[in-house]
Amino acid sequence: MGERVGSTGGPKRGGRYTSVVVSPWRYSVSATICGDSFMEYLGRGKPVQLTGKEDSRTLTLDKHRKQMHTYHFSSLDGFYNLSFSKMMNHPQNWRIATAHGLKHNYGHNLYGFPSYKKIEWMRPITAIHGSRIPQEKGQNGVTLTRALDPEEPGRISRSMKSFGRTWHWVDIKGDVPKGGLIATTGELQEGEKWWFVYTDGLYFSPDRGETMSKVLSEAGAPLRKPSS
Repeated sequence: MGERVGSTGGPKRGGRYTSVVVSPWRYSVSATICGDSFMEYLGRGKPVQLTGKEDSRTLTLDKHRKQMHTYHFSSLDGFYNLSFSKMMNHPQNWRIATAHGLKHNYGHNLYGFPSYKKIEWMRPITAIHGSRIPQEKGQNGVTLTRALDPEEPGRISRSMKSFGRTWHWVDIKGDVPKGGLIATTGELQEGEKWWFVYTDGLYFSPDRGETMSKVLSEAGAPLRKPSS
């Protein structure tokens, strides 16, 4: 079911920025802003600093690259993060991590990924990232995500060859995280080595999330050096 969200062409000021994202395929910068009440969905209570804003927004750099413009805004959902894939180099087709799961958009309409797409359904997601894979490897890029409070820990959702449309569960080998995923990032141009901030520590993966090694504890104590 689609959700119609508003759009304005002018720049907006104020609000809590939750992500700033650069496309690995071309010069393109986008961002998300989240309303105060939706920050409570992250399980940390009320924010210490309030912005007085309840609307969430996605923003994108205008064609002259001079200022950011609002593309979506909504008072019904929190926007925490977004991702590009090879085809998703424009605001017509993002993957947006929200308070109610992962969403994709066609223009100004937002649609949720249901559970049969192998994405956590209606659970807050803050971690999503898309990286390029060299064309000679026959890929369209790789995108990884996971819920902040997963129904079944120990796996991630990964999309490859499908521009972020088709997802697969990847059962993690090695050091298996026990908590939820807060943030993730991978090599922008190669897409092989990734870092994952889980609720129980920092993990490194040399193979796009298939195998992980825990390098920092939940308290930040070093455990081992990451192996390439």
